Amino acid sequence: MADDLERKSGDFVYPGSRLAVIEEFLPDKWTYVEEGAIHSMITGRVLIDIPNRTISVYPSVRLPLVPRRGSTVLGQVTRVREKGAEIRILMIMKKRSFGSFFGPIHVSNVSESFVRKASDAFKPGDLIYASVISTVNNTIHLSTEGKQFGVVYALCSHCGHPLAAINGSLKCPSCKRTEQRKTAISYGRTPLNYGSL
Repeated sequence: MADDLERKSGDFVYPGSRLAVIEEFLPDKWTYVEEGAIHSMITGRVLIDIPNRTISVYPSVRLPLVPRRGSTVLGQVTRVREKGAEIRILMIMKKRSFGSFFGPIHVSNVSESFVRKASDAFKPGDLIYASVISTVNNTIHLSTEGKQFGVVYALCSHCGHPLAAINGSLKCPSCKRTEQRKTAISYGRTPLNYGSL
């Protein structure tokens, strides 16, 4: 093995650093193969797993927070159509997102019970908790199925006053209007300081 390939666990590497050849190891986390050699995708430390013949790199810098399948997100409804809603993701796993992530919720993923159109569950400006159910084709597909997911903060469509959860429905304390949403069990307990996190 050439000197520049004699890597050992703990070695510090940069993106593109050559780690090994595929005849010696299998590529694992944060590595890629190019022309028969395994390279690092990130800045970090090498980890060699001799029993499994794998080589990987563990990040030494904080990687950007990205929504993944199974992540819980806090988002704001930006647009509602009959078949779904568009959500701007504000927080991922209770941490502020500094990326510009958007994802749709299809009307079939709003609730376990039948929802005819997305506007029966959401309005633009609502804050919602949702789960990431897929990232196929680089699209973050969301769902609010389940009691823990749904609208957690909403404003009255008539006067703009925050809606209060009263006896299972949302009512405006100002104009007394009642509105329909697919609410989360935690409605009213949203981290409204998300903008400063």
